[in-house]
Amino acid sequence: MIKILPALTSLAIFSTTFVLSLGAAELHRGVWFWNSSSSPYGAANVVGDTSKEVDAVDFMTSHQVKRVYGSYKSRTISEPGVIAAWNTRLHNAGISSQFLLAEPTWVETANRASLLTKITERVVNFNNAPGRLAVEKFNAVHLDIEPQQLPTWDAGDATVKRSYLNLLRDTYTDVRAHLDAAGLTDVKLYADLPVWYDKLPVDGGSVGWADAADRDAWFTAIGVPLDGISMMAFARDSFSSINGAVSYERASVPGAAVRTAVQPKIGPSQTWDNLGLFIDIMNTLEVNYGSDEAVDIEHYRRWREALDDHPVTNVSATLEQVGSDYELSFTTTLGGSYVIQKSDDLVHWAELSRVPHTDGTASETMSLVGVRSFWRVYRFDD
Repeated sequence: MIKILPALTSLAIFSTTFVLSLGAAELHRGVWFWNSSSSPYGAANVVGDTSKEVDAVDFMTSHQVKRVYGSYKSRTISEPGVIAAWNTRLHNAGISSQFLLAEPTWVETANRASLLTKITERVVNFNNAPGRLAVEKFNAVHLDIEPQQLPTWDAGDATVKRSYLNLLRDTYTDVRAHLDAAGLTDVKLYADLPVWYDKLPVDGGSVGWADAADRDAWFTAIGVPLDGISMMAFARDSFSSINGAVSYERASVPGAAVRTAVQPKIGPSQTWDNLGLFIDIMNTLEVNYGSDEAVDIEHYRRWREALDDHPVTNVSATLEQVGSDYELSFTTTLGGSYVIQKSDDLVHWAELSRVPHTDGTASETMSLVGVRSFWRVYRFDD
């Protein structure tokens, strides 16, 4: 997988199947793992099937996933042994397991008790079961409660939307208090937010913030019960647009880690025209924000399907010294695109060049003028 030329010990060529997991430093990716009963990549079909579990964890570790936001419905009640074994498999691979709960109506005061009951039945009782080992437990509760999905949000004015965000804040507070009262003070609490809540009315925002101070107070308040937030920057197709959308939250939620999330929607009329662009945005976010603040992928099924539709293959490449410079050479074949990346630390990779849509077999040579770094080349099907 690695070729280091004897005469150039500080230069290396890498062939990779998407992301190389080498070196002391590591990325810290997260991934939503929805139940998705109709998909072979859904938690409903993976968890409990040994071969699929092994495949999923191998994929996650090879792509440096360190946290899984898993939707398991009531299986902690009906199949506690299966979920305990799955959590153990994740923990043994160095992956944190978070129990994912998603339902917009839980934001309503009248439905809060239902949410807390589910947390008791599915997480508290599971973690507190007699004899439950530490590796079998959930590390966190992850809330995907989005009031903007409610018909009453759409029908309401800016004042109604502002009221819903107070309800959301109170939901986070109540869940944190509920976990603490149950003795799960070590179980962390995370939540998902869209990137546009922070936009003030004067800037065209739909939430009726009274002013910037009102908005700032709300974001400060949710940082008390929450340990972290995943900012859902889904429909944005460049680093500049994503960065502009999450910069406020990254600077304004004290006490909670803010992560940035993207979706592998790849192909015509999708967010990313091709797989290479999605790989690039993950790398770019990680370079600019650091491994602890990027990136979350929504979601596992979509990620696997994207790779099934756009396979990534190894590319053999050679590096030769030409005078004081170097030449990187590799062979292309029909139909794929080739991406050349460089890295200074074997963790963060930046795209240097791309050879798109080749028409047949050809030899490609790239001049590297005085460059001393690590290199890799991969091919993805268009």
